[in-house]
Amino acid sequence: MRQIFRIAIVWLGVAGMIFLPQAAHATTYTCGQFGDSNGSYFDGFKYDSAASGYTGHYFEGVSSQVTVRSGTFCSPDNTAGNRSGSYTMIADGQAGFAQIGYARSPGIANRTFTEFWKGTGAIPDPVYYASVSDGQVRQYWEQFDGACLCEHLNLGTTRVASTNFDPLTYWTHFPWQPQFADEQGWAETQVSGTAGFPNIFDSLQFQDYYTDSFAGAPCGLHWIDQSSLWGASHPTCDKYYIFNN
Repeated sequence: MRQIFRIAIVWLGVAGMIFLPQAAHATTYTCGQFGDSNGSYFDGFKYDSAASGYTGHYFEGVSSQVTVRSGTFCSPDNTAGNRSGSYTMIADGQAGFAQIGYARSPGIANRTFTEFWKGTGAIPDPVYYASVSDGQVRQYWEQFDGACLCEHLNLGTTRVASTNFDPLTYWTHFPWQPQFADEQGWAETQVSGTAGFPNIFDSLQFQDYYTDSFAGAPCGLHWIDQSSLWGASHPTCDKYYIFNN
């Protein structure tokens, strides 16, 4: 996610949508620590060499049922730079990625977004679509397609976008990394959930590089937590909670 918003509204179907209780508002903190070397702070999990369940197996896509939550923004920054989002992602081992999820900033409600980058040149701005509401459960997923040599970015049964490049040509640092996380501009902005009403990544699946099929994610993923205000847990190998401490 980037600070400059490029908006393209597309209305997406809501068939099969599930609603869960909304999270209570958390404490508002004063903004004080903006962006790390990547321009953002993260709380989430990925499959890489630091994962205890790492075997070096190749994956090419990732899917999860994601519960939409809205964290509390830090104050007094009311600009687009004070952003908060949640997504699934498939990424090159060093550079390049494709991601889909939801994001918002002060005064702008959560909206589905897509963003992808071949790993060279400027990173394009994310493209935003229709809004989503707290408590909704949406399937966000990336799917490699050998017919088009591209990654599809999907919301449920809707194909939202596809990469305009062949990842196999540009993403040459294998194995690729399935990831899912919350991302904020400020370390003091709350992630999308509380301990009582966490942001849930459920039914987590990875797409196998060799068979193109999806199966349950391996256990022992690598947790990345860049703020003491945030926490996470995983009751099962395919369900992860992210929340504010």
